Amino acid sequence: RNKFLIPTAIVLILIIGTISYYAWKRVVTRKQEKAEYNSTMIRDDINRNIIQSSEVARMISSLFASNEAVIKAYEMPDDDQARAYLRKELAGEFQALRKTILNGYDLRIHFHKPPAQSLLREWRKPGDGDGGDDLSSFRSMVVKTIRTSKHYTGIEAGRGGLVVRGISPITKKGKVLGSVENFFLLTDVMNNMKLEEG
Repeated sequence: RNKFLIPTAIVLILIIGTISYYAWKRVVTRKQEKAEYNSTMIRDDINRNIIQSSEVARMISSLFASNEAVIKAYEMPDDDQARAYLRKELAGEFQALRKTILNGYDLRIHFHKPPAQSLLREWRKPGDGDGGDDLSSFRSMVVKTIRTSKHYTGIEAGRGGLVVRGISPITKKGKVLGSVENFFLLTDVMNNMKLEEG
């Protein structure tokens, strides 16, 4: 009887062990596949949101690039006068955009002069780093926009880190006066995605 029971028990243990091993392996594989699928979906959502945010930023910058008050400010010989004029003339537009269009995003408009000098950071208080500094060493999108008179979008590092940008040239009769950008922090883009925990 033992000669029959011991080999049968060993075979049963091997069969149960093999089935358990493959069942466990299948569960792990399915979990990995699900995790990979979820991470791919999240990555695609992030990329899609970055592209959409940069297009919204470009559209907003285009609105300011064609504004008559902006062009008038760029024709002023004094930068301090131009900054004060832009703040005064565009205060209503800045406020309206913040209230109505940019739900969940913070508006940041930055005006530049050739070749790549900051004219006005509208979100900063007067005299508190709101303009006048050279950007040419680290803001290639500004340099390209002013040089080529084309719109650019994408992620670029600045003083505030990596941000999603949309930049438009400011022109009058074919001459590039400067550029204007709107940008969104990556944290704004991520927060507005309402990603599920994990």
